[in-house]
Amino acid sequence: EDVLAALYSATSIMSSPFTIHEQNTEISDVAPKIYYWLLDNHRDKTIEFIDSILSNNFLNNLHNDCLSLYPRLVSMDLAFRPAFFYDYADTDELGDIPARMSTADFETCNNFYKDLAEVFSRQITLIAGINNLLKRGDCNQFESSLKHTKKGTRQGLDSLDAFANVDLGNKIDFIDNSFYSIDREAIDNKLRNAIAHYKYDYKESSQCITYYPSKEGMSREKYHETQFMSFIRKSLLLFREVHNVNHIIKATLFLCVLVLKKDI
Repeated sequence: EDVLAALYSATSIMSSPFTIHEQNTEISDVAPKIYYWLLDNHRDKTIEFIDSILSNNFLNNLHNDCLSLYPRLVSMDLAFRPAFFYDYADTDELGDIPARMSTADFETCNNFYKDLAEVFSRQITLIAGINNLLKRGDCNQFESSLKHTKKGTRQGLDSLDAFANVDLGNKIDFIDNSFYSIDREAIDNKLRNAIAHYKYDYKESSQCITYYPSKEGMSREKYHETQFMSFIRKSLLLFREVHNVNHIIKATLFLCVLVLKKDI
């Protein structure tokens, strides 16, 4: 309990300039209440869910992955500072090009966005499991209408374990009426894929990022463009999503330790 409290005190202080205090307060308050409701209404299935994410080490791995992101963000705070202003003004008012940033800044930040997206994709699996418990009393039961397509059934919705392998872009659409509202503005799966496969160009003079998300063999014809400032803004919003869900991870860990007396 003391270790977890220390960890979350440290990460809260580190991330406080980058996150929205009201959001942090709300989700920290709501997450434990959700688990208490689940224990009152679907106790056996909730404990079964907790046992599964402990036995396969999913919860611990996810927790460690989240914690590893905080020091990296703090080390890049200079690049992220201009993105804060977009909390208070529209893009048209501030423009897309801040003070010049170096190519080194871009190379560091693009890998950070990729890693944020990877961690958030795993976090969505936790969100889906809790949402399934809330809606249907079973972490493995997805909305039946989403399971079927004209071509057959979606194997990714057979169980929560299968859902973990679904692409980030599709995962969000497969969570029905989620208790946690995801900021879709932070998610750009095409950009994430292009970065992951090193299919992008960056022009420092104009701060323009050109990326090629399509599978075109050896060619690079279909492309999208975005400004570095827009990219940094997406990174900031995605970090906030990761931090928000980390409060749910915190509640899950405290549930294990304090309520269910589990060994983590």
